[in-house]
Amino acid sequence: MATDVVTGNLAGSVTIKATGTVNGSATNSNTLTFTVTFGTATQIVLSGSTASLASGTARTFTATIEDAHGNTVTSGADSTDALSFSQTTGTGSVSFATPSSTSGGVATDVVTGETAGPVTIKASGTVNGSATSSNTLTFTVTFGTATQIVVSSTPATATAGSTISGITLTAEDAAGNTVTTYTGSHNIAWSGATTSPAGNAPSYPTTAVSFTSGTSTTTLTATLFAAGSNTITGSATSPTVTGTSGVINVAALAASHLAWTSESNSGGMLSGLCYFTCTYTSEGGSRPTFKSKISLTDQYGNPVVNSGSAITVTVSASGGGTFTGSAVVTIAHGASQSSSGGDGTVAGEITFTTQNGFWTTDTLSMTNTGSYTNASASFSR
Repeated sequence: MATDVVTGNLAGSVTIKATGTVNGSATNSNTLTFTVTFGTATQIVLSGSTASLASGTARTFTATIEDAHGNTVTSGADSTDALSFSQTTGTGSVSFATPSSTSGGVATDVVTGETAGPVTIKASGTVNGSATSSNTLTFTVTFGTATQIVVSSTPATATAGSTISGITLTAEDAAGNTVTTYTGSHNIAWSGATTSPAGNAPSYPTTAVSFTSGTSTTTLTATLFAAGSNTITGSATSPTVTGTSGVINVAALAASHLAWTSESNSGGMLSGLCYFTCTYTSEGGSRPTFKSKISLTDQYGNPVVNSGSAITVTVSASGGGTFTGSAVVTIAHGASQSSSGGDGTVAGEITFTTQNGFWTTDTLSMTNTGSYTNASASFSR
């Protein structure tokens, strides 16, 4: 009689037999069949592809609760233990969906590529009451399809009317990765910058822009006239790629002009906000009324705060017409527009009504205590 010890490894049906030589002849014994079941849960094993994952695309990974011999623990309390997925290291990044509940010892999660670079992920959980982490998987996130053109400027500040250089375009995917395969010449549609108060339209960079490794290599310049925060958007049209706005802060020039602002009118006069020279033609037969404040501006109509002593401005009329209230206004120190005078209805506002009858040559003109270029307004019918 001989004995042997049999240890179960892989779960499933097993048939064993004993063989030997009896009286010089080879003899096979009868066989025994039994089932090997999974053992006690001891580990969490993470599995899935380690091939490169493009940013914006997804892949499913699986975590399995196993015994020491790699058998899935398909039933019992351990088969439903909660498992979680996370990133451990890497210069790239991924996002995780909510993992499915662990069922039959298995949980899955959908992982989406974000920032390009190597990524290592793991699955963790508690098995038999002990904190257990699985093996890790490492793969590389690569850039995805170009979806946006990002505008940047160095420096990000400028003065009104000056040429801005250092504008750069970068083709990026939705996660902000530079798409280095975006090369060659692309047509760019520009938009977003502001026209100055005096009507100076922005000058955008050239339309045809060359890209190398996802970044523009064409020298790009623009001229902006409106003070404040200006946005420039560049959208590609060959193929279509959405534009993303870059912000350039524009500073007003030194004060040089007086301008009409906060203008309103009535009595059939053409509507519109004028600044330096205003010319209006009546559309009706009534006497138009012109109301406006007087502002201190740069040459493009951008408001400029008075840094000196108070500026007194007197408005006079020729050819007829009448003022309601005072035609003398004051731009105080620290202010950008008139703050006194007018008819008392609106502080600092002058009110002028054209002459009776068939008026043709009513004109408003300014005189001021400084060396600023005056504004004028003329009315005709």
